[in-house]
Amino acid sequence: MSIGNSPDGKYQKSPETAEEILADIQDILLIEDVELQEETMNTYIGKRLKELGEEVPEKQKMLSLINSRAEGQFIHPETEIKRSLIVDGLKINDPDIYKYLLESFAKFYKSWNKPQLKSTTGHSVIYALGDYFGNYFGTGHTETRNVEFYMDHSTMDSEAVNLSEIKGKKLAVCAEKATVTHNYLKFLGIDSHVIFSNNCKLGESNNGHAYVVYSNKKGRFIFDPSNPVLVEDVNGKITGVNPAIYKISEEDYNHLLNRNGQQVTVQHIDQKLDNGKYIPQAPQSRIYG
Repeated sequence: MSIGNSPDGKYQKSPETAEEILADIQDILLIEDVELQEETMNTYIGKRLKELGEEVPEKQKMLSLINSRAEGQFIHPETEIKRSLIVDGLKINDPDIYKYLLESFAKFYKSWNKPQLKSTTGHSVIYALGDYFGNYFGTGHTETRNVEFYMDHSTMDSEAVNLSEIKGKKLAVCAEKATVTHNYLKFLGIDSHVIFSNNCKLGESNNGHAYVVYSNKKGRFIFDPSNPVLVEDVNGKITGVNPAIYKISEEDYNHLLNRNGQQVTVQHIDQKLDNGKYIPQAPQSRIYG
């Protein structure tokens, strides 16, 4: 599908593959007129969201993180994501998140000298999340702020949290980042499932966790957007993040989707940047289930 090729300015064909969608996005990024680019971007986002909304066979009123499950549908803006019985849920209902995604693609497309967009997808996703939520990785303080926000919100308001309420507040954790990442991948035409699990072990943490698994022509993958690859300088200061994406076998992929209790162990490797060179740090085992 080419952009703007019909006399009335409407799109003539809905994209069917991730390749077509990325080609559409690239066409938008190549528009030099800033106002026209923004207008075209907004139109395209509205079109994709309409398509995705129509693909959901039955709009869910609630999606629970309490029970371990895998969700493969696009999460509708009106669906409440519930992580606890005692606090308000969350709705992924701010269309601005998709503008952040396309703008993130634009940054990497420019800074990486116009590469194939698919090579920038992981980076574009985690930086869009960081730019929108205000935090690119989580700490103990992030979790504390998150809990305090939801407890205070539930005390004052019985309605679900709108996504825009936590924009820029630096309190997003796995629940927010994994669900938005899942919708990002669905937006891009990628076969994605978001998994809510009580069967993961990341470092010393055995708490419930949300992450994404996805599938493409190159195989099956785990994508953990809330625990990216950290890049430190020689003084130990975190200066950047890279996407935490792990290729897994078909068998492991099916174990995770079927929620049969089987765990999958991957090796996570952070990096140190020293004189322009990225030096792998000691591998850490991460267990997903």
